[in-house]
Amino acid sequence: MHKASFALAASLTLALSLGSPAGAAASPFADNAEAALEKIDPGLEPSEEKALQSKSVLDEDQAVKEDHATFRSQGRALVVMRSVGAVPPVSGEIAVGRSVQKKKVQRARAGVRNVVIYNTAEDGVSGLTVAAWSERDGVNYRIASRDALSRGDLIKLVKALPADTTKPSRKARRAIESAPPAERRPEPVQRSTSSLFVDGAGDPGDDLGDEANLCNGCAYSYSNYVWMWQRILQADAFLVGSMDCSFGPLTTSGTKNWQSDKGLTSDGIVGANTRKRADDYILDGGGTSVFYLGEWQNAYFHRLTNNAYHVSSKRMNYTNATMC
Repeated sequence: MHKASFALAASLTLALSLGSPAGAAASPFADNAEAALEKIDPGLEPSEEKALQSKSVLDEDQAVKEDHATFRSQGRALVVMRSVGAVPPVSGEIAVGRSVQKKKVQRARAGVRNVVIYNTAEDGVSGLTVAAWSERDGVNYRIASRDALSRGDLIKLVKALPADTTKPSRKARRAIESAPPAERRPEPVQRSTSSLFVDGAGDPGDDLGDEANLCNGCAYSYSNYVWMWQRILQADAFLVGSMDCSFGPLTTSGTKNWQSDKGLTSDGIVGANTRKRADDYILDGGGTSVFYLGEWQNAYFHRLTNNAYHVSSKRMNYTNATMC
C-alpha cells in the first residue's frame, strides 16, 4: 500500500504524537516561527510542537532546553529548532563529510549571524537541507527542510525569524567558554553491532548505517530495534496501527514501499543502503536528543549512556522487546 492510503490514519495518529496535546495553545517560539514562515511559504501549516530537556554534550550535568516547531504540507516537512544551554557554537564541523556553505546573514533586529548551510545526505540531493547558526553563546538555531524550501528560501526564513533574547545560564556559558574548539574535541566513540543495541555519536547522519540488518526471518526480528524501525516507517506513513516489535508481513510490506518511495531496491530488507537513507532524515536536537523528521510525524529518541538510543528510558536493544 502506498503512503497516500495512510494519510487519514497518519493524521489521526498525529494528534497522539509527541508534540503538544491537541488543542493546546502554541508557544511564543512556535508562534514566531509560524509568523516568519507565512512570509515565505504560507502553504506549510503547523503540524507538531515539542518542548523538551536533554543533557548537554559539553557537560552531562547540565540540561539543554529544546524547542521544535514542525510544519508540513503534502509530504513536505520543515522544522525550526532552538537549543538553549551548554551547547557547542555552530561551526563548519557541524556536518562532517558534507558539503558546507557559510554565509553572513543579516537577522531581523539581531545583527549579522554566521549561518552554516548543508545537506544531510552524502549525495547532496536527497535528505534534508539545513541552515544553522548561533544566535549567541548558548543559543543555537537550526532550520531543516525536507523537500519544503530551497536554500534561498531557507535564508529568507533565517532573516525573517525575530531576534531571540533568550539568555543561557552563567554555568552554561562557562561550560561553553572552557570547551575546546570543535576541531580539538575528542572524536566520539561509535560502537559496532557487537554491542547489540542501536547507538551513535557526533553527527547523527551515520548512526544507523553501521547497525545490523533487519528483515522477516533475520536475527533480531523481534526487538526494540525493530520497534525503532517501525517508528520510522510510521513517521513517513508507511506503517499504520500499533508497533509490535516484530518484523512480520506488515513491516516487510511497509519497508518495501518505503524503499520504493526512496528509489531503493524494494526487497523488504533493512540493509546498509536502506539504513543510510534513513540516516539522511535524522537530526541532532541540540543536546542528547535526536529525531527523525518524517513526512507525517517526527520520531524522537535520546542518545544516552554509551551513546545508546533510548525511548522512555528503554534502550533500543537487538535482543529484547521491552517497548512492546
